[in-house]
Amino acid sequence: MTTARLALLAVIWGSSFLWIKLSLRGLSPLEVTFARLVLGTAVLLVIVAVKRYALPRSPVMWAHIAVAAAFGNAAPYLLFALSEQKVASSTAGILNATTPLWTVVIALATRHERFVARRGIGPVALSAGQLLVASVFLAVGLGVAGAPAPRFGVTVAVSIATLGLLCTGVAYMLNYQIITSEGATAASTVTYLLPVVAIILGVAVLGERITASELAGVALILAGVALARRRAAPGGEPGDRPLPTRATR
Repeated sequence: MTTARLALLAVIWGSSFLWIKLSLRGLSPLEVTFARLVLGTAVLLVIVAVKRYALPRSPVMWAHIAVAAAFGNAAPYLLFALSEQKVASSTAGILNATTPLWTVVIALATRHERFVARRGIGPVALSAGQLLVASVFLAVGLGVAGAPAPRFGVTVAVSIATLGLLCTGVAYMLNYQIITSEGATAASTVTYLLPVVAIILGVAVLGERITASELAGVALILAGVALARRRAAPGGEPGDRPLPTRATR
């Protein structure tokens, strides 16, 4: 069951780069990012309401969430949309695989791994709040920068709906289900599969070309990720690690 859920999560998250690329055919990067955040937030807030989870109440906690939302969601999601105006979706997927490496670098530089984890707030409610705040940031950005009139067609509408509802909202839930049942270490193995999915979909759907140097880059990145995770493993049990927050996630 775990293998099947990991494979499903990899396909969902790995396909997000394709949906971003297709959404950009009718929406600006700001609009793509705002729409995916709003739709993802809606999914999680529905779950919070149905399950009667408690959202954070402390202003200090919301301040922490705001920082996490800015650097974990709003900024990276927008940067992916901006970058895919110039680079292939498969290239974006490859670069996303470097996330664990940068996480290690930042953790070593700051000597601090936890931020909003282990604060007595459930992960679903925490994620809902984080996406909600990120949506507000993008709404402000749209208000300041403005955006061209969206050009909605079937492809764009389906792509942005899939990106927001499935690749953001549902993916968060599936990720946390895996974390809860198998631990964060098992859930983190999806990182190895994302660039593979992104490459396959980019080539098959968009006709993108993958060079030998890019494949070598994927191998180098994943080797680095494996080494980083192996060196981090002796530090504690999977459940002792902070719950991961997706950047594309």
